[in-house]
Amino acid sequence: MRQNPCSYAAFALLLTAPACARPRASQYVSSACPIPGELRGYPVSASSDAALDTALLGRVARAMAASYSAQRQEADRREPVPTVATLMAETLDRGEIFERHSWRPEPGDTARLRVTYRAGQSAPEVTLANAGDPTPFAASVRRAALAAVENARERPGARHALPLALETPDAEPVVIDVAFGREAGAPGTDARFSVHEGPVLPLPSNIGPVYPTNARAAGIEGDVRIAFIVRPDSTADLSSVRVLESTRPDFATAVVHSLARARFVPAEIDCRLVPTVVVQPFSFRMNHQLLSDH
Repeated sequence: MRQNPCSYAAFALLLTAPACARPRASQYVSSACPIPGELRGYPVSASSDAALDTALLGRVARAMAASYSAQRQEADRREPVPTVATLMAETLDRGEIFERHSWRPEPGDTARLRVTYRAGQSAPEVTLANAGDPTPFAASVRRAALAAVENARERPGARHALPLALETPDAEPVVIDVAFGREAGAPGTDARFSVHEGPVLPLPSNIGPVYPTNARAAGIEGDVRIAFIVRPDSTADLSSVRVLESTRPDFATAVVHSLARARFVPAEIDCRLVPTVVVQPFSFRMNHQLLSDH
């Protein structure tokens, strides 16, 4: 992004969710498309010794996969995820959550969970089935599973909410094994992370916001951080803009005005352009020019 001499903008992708739009030809779709058929993505599978419907097992796998993606984004990017998640919910019909991850996981990127449903309990028990001390990945998987339980309490009717209770014949517990990094044993019992993702990038021709005249005359510096949605057509959805932090109102106004003319390479999931929430910080500094990373 080309900056004016007194302001600097750094860019970070925070959250991605697929759109309902059909794949279409576009100058923005990368040369990696179409995706080779053998690439299927990182697997999360669910299985059980109990006679459970495959649709139920698939629902459990999808709930765990989505929860893992959400908590990874919160931990890795350290951005105000609840604020941006609310923004996404207000603006998009949100579906599966995707996360960058190797589709050929190494041993350190695999984990197994045991989800136990008991008669009379309001929610399942979640434990790690890995032997020995948990790896950082396994520990993050368990945190995600616990988050999936809490999410199901808050939104039991959500599309891929984790079931909070199951019918347990003869009061026997029902155990579902959820494996991160293992292929599914039966069709419909797994979930997969995206096999191909392209991040949002600002076009080099973008011009940064204009330094407010009064602030510049007074020698005042400051910072702004905003969240907004980049549409598949490369433009910013101005109705979705939220100011997360701002030193002064006129700094925030200048940033929002600059978005009207900014253009971006839109996000891409599995060769499909998707609307994406991004967070972008801006710093207004006197007599100091910084070069953008993009």
